[in-house]
Amino acid sequence: MNKLNRAVELAAVKPRDALADELKISEDEVERLLAFHAQDASLYAAEKITLGPDAAEEMRRYRLTGDYEAFVSVLGMLNEARHIDQLDLCV
Repeated sequence: MNKLNRAVELAAVKPRDALADELKISEDEVERLLAFHAQDASLYAAEKITLGPDAAEEMRRYRLTGDYEAFVSVLGMLNEARHIDQLDLCV
């Protein structure tokens, strides 16, 4: 959550590549964090009002990590498919 909050703060004053360097993450990850924030901001604000700030933060963390796990899963499947294609070429 710290990287998400920091990315949002810095996005107004720094270009994406400088943001990635400062946060020590890839530019793709910066884009993912900022897209998540844009998509999740209204839901997070509503949850802060209805559930309180602690519960809203926990729900946001759950959504962010769930999104990340899905992303990693897709990358894993693509990597596996690439290896299968390479093996097919060797046969």
